[in-house]
Amino acid sequence: MEKTNKRITSFELLRVISIIMIVSYHYYVHGILHGFSTVSVIQEASGLNRGFALFLSPGGSVGVGIFFSITGYFVSKGKGLLSLKKTVIKVYVYGWLTIMSALAFNWFTDGIFFKEFQTEELIESLIGLIFVPFSSKMWWFATAYVLLIMLAPWLNAHLEHLSVKKMFVVVFMLLFFEYVLGRMVSPLFNYQTAVFFYLVGALLRKIHDLKIRGGGRLCWMLIVLFSWAICAFSNYYTLIRDQFFVRKFAEGISLVSSAVCVFFIVYMTIDIKLKKHKMINYLSASIFGVYLLHDSLFSRVIIWDYLIKAGEHYLSKTFIPYCIGSVLIIFILSIFIDKIIDKFVLKTIFKYFWREKA
Repeated sequence: MEKTNKRITSFELLRVISIIMIVSYHYYVHGILHGFSTVSVIQEASGLNRGFALFLSPGGSVGVGIFFSITGYFVSKGKGLLSLKKTVIKVYVYGWLTIMSALAFNWFTDGIFFKEFQTEELIESLIGLIFVPFSSKMWWFATAYVLLIMLAPWLNAHLEHLSVKKMFVVVFMLLFFEYVLGRMVSPLFNYQTAVFFYLVGALLRKIHDLKIRGGGRLCWMLIVLFSWAICAFSNYYTLIRDQFFVRKFAEGISLVSSAVCVFFIVYMTIDIKLKKHKMINYLSASIFGVYLLHDSLFSRVIIWDYLIKAGEHYLSKTFIPYCIGSVLIIFILSIFIDKIIDKFVLKTIFKYFWREKA
């Protein structure tokens, strides 16, 4: 994604940690639960394995919230519209590469791979990847990010003159009426999530600029750990309870606790001063590529079902080290692939079509 400001190492490290949270969550939701289509499997493993899997479950909402909050923290001070050219072109390139990878894997499996999908779903995904990958069902985060950046100047103009107290009221109201209730009733929940956490980041920016501080780092860390545990426990309840209102209440608690995690994690990061670290910045530059590579409709099935076989290992005694190793391997390989694509494909495109230096 586009650079919004000079790289600050503490935030770049937080971005790296956040994408690892998200990959870990995808191991849980796509590898073990198969997109919530086999929720009963969560209780089949030992207590230790089940507990570790549930520990991963808040990583998706917290990691995504951190990314949008970081965007809000930096972009909310701007006046103009950020360029989305590189982001959109990158999504197009990854869309085409995803199609080629899916076709190759389908050939390698003698046509079995495409049978994993419904015909309508398969056709829609292929057409979307070719023509509008940034607005298809393939990568919702990319779509939400593009729309958020387009909305940012309008949001910033309305937020500029709000006091911290009024911003707190706005964020608090949106937490319940847009983020929590939106999850339950709105088909636009992903975009509401992007706007909500953008405002969280903007609020944190105002707090930082006014040098408002309270409590201590140990206190905030304990709040994050407690909220993470509440989120994980609530996620478990949404899986094992049949009563509609019980599940929805647990889901609401999960969303609120994940939002609390995001707020205090970003809040603590603001005060962390790290020296410039080339490796952290190098890894952070490929975070968007890691997301695009491992979380398309096709790559989910290839990675979690065919290569990692996450569901099988969930029931084994080696699940925890296998899970950690798998997540790190996916993270490292995705960065390696992204660097190759960036150097030999994207820079070539920008050089010859937009006359940018490679």
